[in-house]
Amino acid sequence: MDIKISVIVPVFNTEQYLNRCLESIVNQTYKNIEVILVDDGSEKVCSDLCDVWAKKDERIQVVHKQNEGLGYARNTGIQRATGEFLFFIDSDDYLDESTIECCKNCAEETAAEIVCYGFSAVNRNGKIVSVRIPEMPKRIYEGEEICKILLPEMLGDNPKTGKSANIEMSAWAAMFSAKLIRQAEWKFVSEREIISEDVYSILSLYKHVQRVCILNKAFYFYCENQNSLTHIYKEDRYQKIKQFYTASLSLIEQLEYGEEMKERLKELYLSFFIGAAKTIVRASMSYAEKIKKLKSIIEDEQMQVVLFEANKFVMNRNKALFFQMARKKRVKVCYLLLWLQCRRK
Repeated sequence: MDIKISVIVPVFNTEQYLNRCLESIVNQTYKNIEVILVDDGSEKVCSDLCDVWAKKDERIQVVHKQNEGLGYARNTGIQRATGEFLFFIDSDDYLDESTIECCKNCAEETAAEIVCYGFSAVNRNGKIVSVRIPEMPKRIYEGEEICKILLPEMLGDNPKTGKSANIEMSAWAAMFSAKLIRQAEWKFVSEREIISEDVYSILSLYKHVQRVCILNKAFYFYCENQNSLTHIYKEDRYQKIKQFYTASLSLIEQLEYGEEMKERLKELYLSFFIGAAKTIVRASMSYAEKIKKLKSIIEDEQMQVVLFEANKFVMNRNKALFFQMARKKRVKVCYLLLWLQCRRK
């Protein structure tokens, strides 16, 4: 008999996207699945929609719980899951209908504990704006190759070439062995404790992984959501980015992942900085206030240390210019460069 696959879908007030997400799951070519909707304290309309879907398809079960955030919602799903492999799908995104079958076949053929795949970025109008297909030289990584070759490419762009392998350290970008997760006694941290909880959590999981398979196809559709935290200005965003960097650096050292991972973490930290800076540019506040807030980040001691340490990283011309101006603390020039980028989108 075909093995059961569990699909964990945290839900929080995403009623306008939920039907699209669940239709892509229940219509998978592989049928032996269970879908665990974790209603993380949604308002009534969204919560009721979860129940409607559970009545519509017997493979769907709903867990209603108080709001604790995405990380803990996924943990609730892990506790309830009975499948041999797990998917973590965000409720405002959706899947190619062959995703589960292809990943399951790959795992069975290769004995992989994790199967990674690419994704397509979809804008708010439903148009695919970019496709990121993994570009790794091998299909299978095992043993020491995982920490020395695969993990650095997942964490950040190659600082020596400026190129990306297009492979994400995200919960939604892979299928995971339930046995692996349970033997490792692994769970997600809360994004309220450490932002980018995917990266921090998955870093710890990979210490237990023996074999990974890479599928060179974009199965996941990552949809732009203007209400997501990455688009909204938060006063403490940069402090949380600093905390993420410090905690991740400590974890990398603890797990003895090596110097290459530390270099890739710097690249990721700077990418997060750009994202946070763009929320300042888009925020509803005066120009003077925006400059003040951007200045406080750029002149932060840790930011300046990483900017100078990353001085020799290879990157595209626009990014290189921005970081050069940031190192020189040319705040208004940095603001202009960010404003131009935001305007193009």
